[in-house]
Amino acid sequence: MTQQQLWATAHAAWSAALGEENVYDRDIWLPAHNEGALTDAMDAEIERLQERRWTAEDALLAIPAVNAQQLATKVLMAFDNGREGGGFVPQLLTDSRRFADSSLTHGDLSPDNVASSLSDAGHRGWMREHVAALEEGVADQSEEPPAFRRAATMAEIVLSTPAVTDDDVISRMVMLTMEVAAGGCASTDHARSILREAIAHFGIGSTADFEGVRS
Repeated sequence: MTQQQLWATAHAAWSAALGEENVYDRDIWLPAHNEGALTDAMDAEIERLQERRWTAEDALLAIPAVNAQQLATKVLMAFDNGREGGGFVPQLLTDSRRFADSSLTHGDLSPDNVASSLSDAGHRGWMREHVAALEEGVADQSEEPPAFRRAATMAEIVLSTPAVTDDDVISRMVMLTMEVAAGGCASTDHARSILREAIAHFGIGSTADFEGVRS
């Protein structure tokens, strides 16, 4: 799956979740609220729809923007309609640096390497976003650093997106190893997928190494 396809899939999921929430809010929850007829079931349903939309938002916002339209979408999601998406500012700044020389404010991008920074999109770029979010989370002294949630999202993107190049396979193998080393429970499906790719790309390993690897 390409970066553009990944974005399109996540955007479609977010758009669908937002649309369903808005329809329920407009047609059922708000009228009942105005009439003093809200039920626990209605409150539970609107909360479920909000949680679904928030999850879809997090997934979309965590995907590195590779063009101005994607960046604008993320900025509006974070701040439009009175929202205060301060937790996403680091990610948005990173996205912005893909399109502009930030040497005056950041010091490590120049006109000569802005174009090359676009190549960070993909498994290796998502790995870097994951590590950067982890480092930000460790430095954050708050009780639940939002950066850790972004890091988890980036890890899932790497592990769930099929490899195209040898480098992609290596990135996925490294991510899986990092997850296990950190005490996480690796998905069997992810492990099988990565092993199949290692066999296909490098001729290493064997389907016998993992029961049901071809399933």
